[in-house]
Amino acid sequence: MKKGVRVVGVIVSIVVIAVMALLPSVSFSQPKGEPIVIGYVGQVASPGTKPCMDIQAMAVAEINAAGGILGRPVKYIVQDGKGDTSLSVEAARKLIIEDKASFVSVEGRSEISLAVQENSANLYKEYPHILVFNGHMSSELTARIIDEAS
Repeated sequence: MKKGVRVVGVIVSIVVIAVMALLPSVSFSQPKGEPIVIGYVGQVASPGTKPCMDIQAMAVAEINAAGGILGRPVKYIVQDGKGDTSLSVEAARKLIIEDKASFVSVEGRSEISLAVQENSANLYKEYPHILVFNGHMSSELTARIIDEAS
């Protein structure tokens, strides 16, 4: 559980640092324009999921307080997969297609992560996005995606 929280924390920290490095001379103002959507799929009622959601929500608040990303606000949307594979796949699909999420983080068992990964790959050409996992298989699946994309 703690490993998954650390992985998400590291990923969110890298995104924040990258954004800050790209914008050193920009004075921070209220973000404007179409939001960049970051989505999260997890079992919302689970006590283990709350830290992941809290970390991501805090990162989004900090990014928006610093002027957003390239001046655009970041919107954070949580979908409850209820620990169910089909519901998690559908939740990720909704985030990617309907909510236009550019970044989706998924919490769940291996079968959930693998099913979401397959669906995500099928959607990628029409709906480009970044998909990462936190939880039991997070580092293995996310590393595989990064390796195959490189």
